[in-house]
Amino acid sequence: LTPMYVSFLALILVLWAISLLEEFVTIVRWWRILGSFVCNDPPDRRPFVVVTDDEIQVRYVPQPYCLIVVAFLLSPRTIIFIATAGLGTQFLLVATSYGDLIMNSLALTFL
Repeated sequence: LTPMYVSFLALILVLWAISLLEEFVTIVRWWRILGSFVCNDPPDRRPFVVVTDDEIQVRYVPQPYCLIVVAFLLSPRTIIFIATAGLGTQFLLVATSYGDLIMNSLALTFL
């Protein structure tokens, strides 16, 4: 491997990481929201949605709904992200020529 190829590979890996960044931030936000006060049932059992003339305020989400979101949406999304990031990086690292690297990076853009 020539130094120029290693530099090109590093550039492609950085671009791959940048393309994953938006999904990573979205997943982290969802985990933070569901782990915060939103999913904790308050002791006073106040209404969880308050509707006024100009806004709708969600005070909390009942825990059964939070568990459904975690089980069927957030956990699979996190697992798919981790698998895609790991396997995509390995997919780029096994390329041995410029043509293979360009084609592999192009294939990953469609994921």
